[in-house]
Amino acid sequence: MPRRVNLVMLLGLITVSVLSLGLTAGAQTAGTTEDDLLAAQEELTGIMMQKGAAEAASSNATNELNELNNEISATTGELAEADARLAESQERLSGQAQQMYVSGNVAFLDVLVGAEDFTDFTNRVTLWAQILVQEQAKLQELQAARDVVAAELDERQTLLDQRAATVADSEAQQAEAEAQEAASQEFLASLSEDLRAQLEAEQARQAEEARAIGEQALRDLEAQQAAAEQLAAEQLDAAQAQELEAAQAAAEEAASQAALAAEEKKAERQAAEQAAAQAAAAQQARLDAQNAAAAERDAALAAAAEAEEQARIAAQEAAAAREATEQAEQAAAQQREAAQQALAEQAAAAQEVLADEAATEQQQQAAAAQQALAAKAAPVQDTAGVVNPGDQFRFEGEYTINDGATVTLQDSDGTQATAIDNQNASIIEGSIVITITEALDATGGDGQLSDQGLTIADMTGITADSGEAVGQEATKGALTPPGSPTPMTTDSAQPASGDNTASGPAPSPGSPTPTTTDSAQPASGDEAAASKPAPSTASAPTASASGSAIIQEALTYMGTPYIFEGPCERNVAVDCSCFTMLVFGKFGIVLQDDPVSQYGMGTPVDGPPQAGDLVFWNEGGAGITHVGIATGNGTTIHASAFAGYVTETDIDLIPGYVGAKRLI
Repeated sequence: MPRRVNLVMLLGLITVSVLSLGLTAGAQTAGTTEDDLLAAQEELTGIMMQKGAAEAASSNATNELNELNNEISATTGELAEADARLAESQERLSGQAQQMYVSGNVAFLDVLVGAEDFTDFTNRVTLWAQILVQEQAKLQELQAARDVVAAELDERQTLLDQRAATVADSEAQQAEAEAQEAASQEFLASLSEDLRAQLEAEQARQAEEARAIGEQALRDLEAQQAAAEQLAAEQLDAAQAQELEAAQAAAEEAASQAALAAEEKKAERQAAEQAAAQAAAAQQARLDAQNAAAAERDAALAAAAEAEEQARIAAQEAAAAREATEQAEQAAAQQREAAQQALAEQAAAAQEVLADEAATEQQQQAAAAQQALAAKAAPVQDTAGVVNPGDQFRFEGEYTINDGATVTLQDSDGTQATAIDNQNASIIEGSIVITITEALDATGGDGQLSDQGLTIADMTGITADSGEAVGQEATKGALTPPGSPTPMTTDSAQPASGDNTASGPAPSPGSPTPTTTDSAQPASGDEAAASKPAPSTASAPTASASGSAIIQEALTYMGTPYIFEGPCERNVAVDCSCFTMLVFGKFGIVLQDDPVSQYGMGTPVDGPPQAGDLVFWNEGGAGITHVGIATGNGTTIHASAFAGYVTETDIDLIPGYVGAKRLI
């Protein structure tokens, strides 16, 4: 169709050209045409040529516009078909994802259930996946084809717009040519009839000649096109034959490759079956091993559960024991608090009585108190080896001393003397301290009470903590020689270290100097700062002294009973300061049997205490009351009255922690 239109346009142009040339030549050869006729002829010829060109362009543009409309209609149909195929492929692929068939009529569920073995299952699943991949590829191809058709449609729509513009332009040119032709015809109409007849005859002849020339040119052009089309067809047949041969060769090669792939697949299937058999055997072996291990694990778990149950029962029993101990300790603490309160009330009452006394009596009491304190601080011994006023003696034990109690002392040669305690009834914990406030009337022996081998021969008005009266046999024992124990202190001579001391009015002249002990034992059961003999400084440690060595030595005391100011013997009985004194003494480090004195030794420790450091507590605001040995891991080994023996406890669990001192 396009070639035919082009030929028609070419024929029209040739005709117009020949006609215009013929008219011009005829006008010149006739010789009879006047100048104005020639001018009119030339103008008319130009107008006719413009009109012919405009008509040809308009016709060509119109034909192309019609052809594009047809192509757009066809492309629109192709696009609709492509969309339909694409939707169908998408629907088919979605259905196949849900209902996949193998061998044409086997559902995907049959692939899973009907597989003969694992290898067959994997092969079927692989085939299923490959088919899905192929369907996806087809879907992508259809999508690409649809996009190509859409692009062609857009391109042709663009050409259609261009052709429409061309047609509009051609129509405008044709309208202009028609207007010019009308003007020329109007001009020619004004010429004479003879001239117009000649001109029309000449135009008709030239038009016939131009038509003949154009038809001949058209026949020649059609012949040339036919020859070109035959040559193109022959070349196309040869190319198609080559493509067909290449396609056959590719198909044969693909068939060969498919056969090889089938053989390889078969070999792989056999190898997979063999591997599956081996894997099944290995799996069975693993299952057997797992079953055996599970049995062993169950037995171990049962044993562990039994052990855990036993441990839980033991822990419950220990917790019950601790609770009972805590309750007993709380009861003791309450008793101590009550005693402290009673003493405080007595002191307050004594102060009120003293306030009502005359100034002279107060001065006398103050002088007597100063004299008594001086005697306690530095006992006077007028005669060497003789008991003098101000001497103090201590006898271990816990007793209640009633008003008017007496203590009969006896020295090594049998001389006896009786001291009378006229102080108010009080509770003495830890030991009885006998203070000689005046010369004693000695009887027997050499008539003079000596401090050598001094013992308590008898007591009256003194009750043991069991509630029974203390008899002669129960109270006999050696006393500490005069001058060895540090005198017990009163308010007027309180040590700077903050020891637990008694409070109250100064003693009156002629009465025994009141002595003090721990009025309230610390909650941890450790002794308060008490008077104990010891050197004032620690000696240099031996070369073997180290934190770990000190801890190892301390561990050998674990479980040793706790007795406040007891015998202080290894594995027999210790209190807190006795325990640390014995442990450090093993390494040549001499400590006092007193937590206050030990706190004054060594160098302060910054940060957490390390193994072998001494750690101290201030319980109840009574100064340094307890000491232990740090392990370096947040615990302390100490003699605890709360536990009743040497044990290991978290440092943070003991209230009133003060700090640590390092001696090595």
